[in-house]
Amino acid sequence: MAQEVKLYTLEACRHCQTAKEYLNLRGISYKEIDVQRNKTGFKQLQRLKGAGSPPVITVNGMVIF
Repeated sequence: MAQEVKLYTLEACRHCQTAKEYLNLRGISYKEIDVQRNKTGFKQLQRLKGAGSPPVITVNGMVIF
């Protein structure tokens, strides 16, 4: 079963870059959502329970980081 991984980021975020590198090095496919440029993505991030500021990683809608 395929997992849906999303990474909520900010453009100038050092920790977001580290999270992208982490996922890329492990060959994990993900959808990046820049919450500064994507208002819908920002609203999605706000609705996630347990989510703080980017980077936020979700798997199948559940916040894992």
